[in-house]
Amino acid sequence: MSLLVFGHKNPDTDSICSAISLAHLKNELGVEATPYALGEVRKEAQYALDYFGVKAPKVLEDVKIQVKDLSYDKVKSLKPSDSVLNAYNTMIEKGTKTLPVVSVDGKFEGIITMVEIAKSLMYQHFRKVNIPLENVCYNLKGEVLVQCNDVFDGRVTTLSYGMEEIMNLLSEGDIAIVGNRYDIIEYAIDTKVSLLILTGKATLNDELTALAKANGVTVISVDVDTYTASNLINQCAEIEDIITRENLVLFNENDYVDDVKETMLSTNFRAYPVVDDNSKFLGLVSRRHLLNPTKKNVVLVDHNEFAQSADGIEQANIVEIVDHHKIGGISTDLPISVRVSPVGCCSTIIYNLYKENNVEVPKHIAGLLLSAILSDTLIFKSPT
Repeated sequence: MSLLVFGHKNPDTDSICSAISLAHLKNELGVEATPYALGEVRKEAQYALDYFGVKAPKVLEDVKIQVKDLSYDKVKSLKPSDSVLNAYNTMIEKGTKTLPVVSVDGKFEGIITMVEIAKSLMYQHFRKVNIPLENVCYNLKGEVLVQCNDVFDGRVTTLSYGMEEIMNLLSEGDIAIVGNRYDIIEYAIDTKVSLLILTGKATLNDELTALAKANGVTVISVDVDTYTASNLINQCAEIEDIITRENLVLFNENDYVDDVKETMLSTNFRAYPVVDDNSKFLGLVSRRHLLNPTKKNVVLVDHNEFAQSADGIEQANIVEIVDHHKIGGISTDLPISVRVSPVGCCSTIIYNLYKENNVEVPKHIAGLLLSAILSDTLIFKSPT
C-alpha cells in the first residue's frame, strides 16, 4: 500500500515542500509514496512550486478507514442478458445465493438471488419466454442451421403429439421443440414459428432450409433429447426480468467504515454491493470484512501531534515521523521510524536523508528544500 506523506493542518511552505521532497525520496528508494496537503496551499508555497515547476499536492480531507481499505470480495458478476441457467450454475459453483448483475460497461444493475431463480422456473412453464439465440445455443449445445432473428419472445411448445393435436396447438411466433419428425418440422415451418429447435442433432435438407429462410424461421439443432430441451428452454431466458433493483443497500468505495457499520446494524443483508463514483461495480462487502480493516500507512512531516494532523489520524498506521518541533502526545501501536532534530526547518532533515541514502537531489527538489528553509528561518533571522 502506498505511503501518504503530509505535513500539518494550515500548511506552510516547509510543510508542503517537506512532504513533496520526502515522497520523492521514498519513490527513489523504491517505496511508493504520494505527497498531500492538509489544506489549501498558501501563496508563498504556491510561488515556490510554480517557480520550480512542481505540481501542488492534492488536499487530503482525512485518513479515516474507508470501504476501499477493506479486503472485500471481488466476485464474478452477471450480465442482464445471461441465462437463468448460467446464473444458477454460477451460484452453485461459487457456493453463494446472491450474485451482482452489471451492464456491459460494468455499471451496477442489481442483484440476482436463488429465490428469484426458483420463482422464475416455477411460474414460467406454459408461458411466453424471452430468450436470446446465444443463450439457447450455449445451454442446449446448439448449432444454428438457419438464422433469421437473434431474440425470441413466444410461447414454448413441445411437438410430441400427433399431427391433429399439433395443428390445433401450434401458432405463428411460437418456439417449437421437435425431434426428427420431418412432417411436423415442415408443418412448424409453414406455420411460421419464430424458433424451431431440432433435438437429437436432427438436421434439415435443402428444401426445408430454403422454406425456413423464406418464412423467417430460425432453426437450431441441439445435442440433447426433446425431454431435456423442453425442461431447459425456460432456463435459457434472460435474467433481465428477475433482477432485484429496488430497496437495495450499496456502498461507495469512498464511504467511511464507521458509517458502513451503522448501516449494517440497521439492515440484514448477507452482502452489500460496492461501487465507485461512476456506479461501476467493484465487489461485495459483508460484516466479516469490518473485523480487520487495512489502515492507511502515513508519514508525518513537520509535526508530531494528533491535533495538528489529519482528521482520523487515530485510525491510520503511522509508519514514520520527520520533524523539528517538540515531541507531542502522539502514540502508535507499533514501533516506527522517528527523526526529530533541533534545526530551523524540517526540510533540513530531509536534505540530510537524501545524503544518507546517497540519492542525488534534483534541481526542483533542491529548490523546494531551499525555499522551505528560507521561509521557516525567516531568511536565517528566526530564533530557531
